[in-house]
Amino acid sequence: MSLWKLNSALVASALISGVLAYGPWPASAQGQPVAEAPAEAAPVLAATATDPVVEGRQPVAPSPEPASVEATPGALSPEALAQGAAAATKAPPSVSPIKPAAAPPGPPLEVVQGEIKGSLTATLQRRTSRREAPALAAVTSRLMVWWLSPRRDLLRGDALRLAYERREGAEPRLHALTIVSGKKGREFRAYGFQPEGAPYFRYYDAQGDEIELSLDHGPLAEYEQVTSLLHDGRRHQGVDFKVPEGAEVLAPFDGVVVRRNWSYRRTGHCLHLRSADGVNALFLHLSEVPASLKPGTRVERGQVLAFSGNTGRSTAPHLHYQLQSDDRQIIDPYRFHKTRHARLAPEQLPAFKARVKALDALLDQPPAGSDS
Repeated sequence: MSLWKLNSALVASALISGVLAYGPWPASAQGQPVAEAPAEAAPVLAATATDPVVEGRQPVAPSPEPASVEATPGALSPEALAQGAAAATKAPPSVSPIKPAAAPPGPPLEVVQGEIKGSLTATLQRRTSRREAPALAAVTSRLMVWWLSPRRDLLRGDALRLAYERREGAEPRLHALTIVSGKKGREFRAYGFQPEGAPYFRYYDAQGDEIELSLDHGPLAEYEQVTSLLHDGRRHQGVDFKVPEGAEVLAPFDGVVVRRNWSYRRTGHCLHLRSADGVNALFLHLSEVPASLKPGTRVERGQVLAFSGNTGRSTAPHLHYQLQSDDRQIIDPYRFHKTRHARLAPEQLPAFKARVKALDALLDQPPAGSDS
């Protein structure tokens, strides 16, 4: 045998010995596909009978344990390949979210639910924050005051629910309010709504009657909200109407101009009007008073006197309207004027009723937790 043939035989013998010593080659080297490891299923939050339900999910059964596969050098058995392929393609258990109540169209709303404990501000602090609660308590009190006194009539345990909108650079806006009063023995509900074409967002009961009382022949034809009353506990001597600068201020009766701009630093531009029977009307924080309205000038009911503003000691645009007798006894405008609850027009009711339904669903959801 030649030397070359002898070397070739020795090399072939060594290769055969290596295969026998270390087992078969990988299947891919034999022209067969390699079975991939089962894909790890996405984690599923499971709940059992003793675990709390995860918010936004329904309880689901735990995922089955993957089939155990005995490892063998270099290859998987046909049974293991079949089990692995089934586990890799099996869909994870379905998770059905808890469908929340449909929110009304518009901006996102925050919901507060709880019982009165202490003051209204303290109650809201436990549900919101120290920074947000004072402003939210203020706008809530403005609406609540048409039913009861927030200072005297709220009792520990009264149920409070409200939905409100956070607004950048402005006070929060209430969209719905419910209070169950133990002292009054009833539930009060209010819904915010702005009819199509209306200038302002106002509050109504479930039948579409406005919560606030309107004054017949009052000083403003339109305004956003009454922010202070004589009986709201603030010891205010007049009624404040939230209204942008430039709204027309009207004469509430026939009368004569008595004075104007008598204390600008405190009351800003202001006007004093007197009726023939001795009722005096004061209009404060005006944007300006026309030069034509000099003392002694006669005016008629409904005549435009001036324009609302934000002058003097005023922190936001509004009109202060005050009535008093000649001896300076304060007169409540809501007793001097005839009053009424404005009602939505019939064509506005369908849209309003739909909003009421959505807001009720939002407020009637079970609270997220108990009072701390």
